[in-house]
Amino acid sequence: MRCSLGRVTAQGGDDSFVSDLDGAVGSSGSPVFDAQGGVIGVFSRVAGWFGW
Repeated sequence: MRCSLGRVTAQGGDDSFVSDLDGAVGSSGSPVFDAQGGVIGVFSRVAGWFGW
């Protein structure tokens, strides 16, 4: 199991959000939790510099 700590950095008008989570190959479909342990979304993609 892999865990990543992050925060929501922007919120879209269509129930989407941007975060600074450290996503990796295979993270898609993983639940995203808030500080209380509730599911707030599903990880879907990585944007930005990939380094590969």
